[in-house]
Amino acid sequence: MVRAGVADAARVNARWCDVVCRTGTFTARVWKSASRTPPLYPDAVTLDPDATAAEVLDGIDLSNGAGPESTTGSTSRPSPCGRTASPG
Repeated sequence: MVRAGVADAARVNARWCDVVCRTGTFTARVWKSASRTPPLYPDAVTLDPDATAAEVLDGIDLSNGAGPESTTGSTSRPSPCGRTASPG
């Protein structure tokens, strides 16, 4: 179960990214951009802790080292709710 407020914070983050990037799409579990986002903006934001790496990575630009990377820099597992996948 996701702590109260965490899911809301992830959705706010995704909405902000969507406004800035203008290239994103939402699914039930992920926001993602098919094209490179501006520096320091994620290519994807998980909205559900059960989102898989495949759901996050499907449809984003995987060039230049993009991949699952949490805000702490870990690349060993899909990012938990509210963390982001961004270029490495």
